[in-house]
Amino acid sequence: MTGDVPESTRKYARENREQLEYILRHGSSIEIRAYAAALLIRGLSDPELDQVVEELETGREVLT
Repeated sequence: MTGDVPESTRKYARENREQLEYILRHGSSIEIRAYAAALLIRGLSDPELDQVVEELETGREVLT
């Protein structure tokens, strides 16, 4: 999935993963949350992305 993604995007997603996840969880703007999600989707490998999705789903389960 990341074959056509610039290395700079992948590097940014890896280095800022925690902040991007925080924005996904707590961001007040849907647009900003969408940008964070897009960076994670495009910048992380499939196993890393699966881990992010799992963490978000776990957080959602805790809240309900």
